[in-house]
Amino acid sequence: MSLLEAFPSGIIWLMVFATAIGLLALRQGWVAYTEPTPRFVLHYNGWSCPPLAMLYGGGFMLLIGVLAPVTEQEELQAAIPDLILGVFGLTCIFCMVTFLLGF
Repeated sequence: MSLLEAFPSGIIWLMVFATAIGLLALRQGWVAYTEPTPRFVLHYNGWSCPPLAMLYGGGFMLLIGVLAPVTEQEELQAAIPDLILGVFGLTCIFCMVTFLLGF
């Protein structure tokens, strides 16, 4: 039995959509971050900015797409050390909080 056959269809769709949205948001956030004169500077009022938060939102969605199958399979959870899963989880939480504070 292949690895994808072991997952419910909802997890597969979550992996696909979260990874696709994450990659698009990462690209959009990186473009906003590396512009010569970013658009957010023109109307900056001292608070957080959605274009810069998009980079962290993309990281959050990408990590959710990667971590979703790990949480569903005990074999995958047992194969990955808890320290690595903890680092992924903390990174995911940091990206989510930064993204939500940006809007």
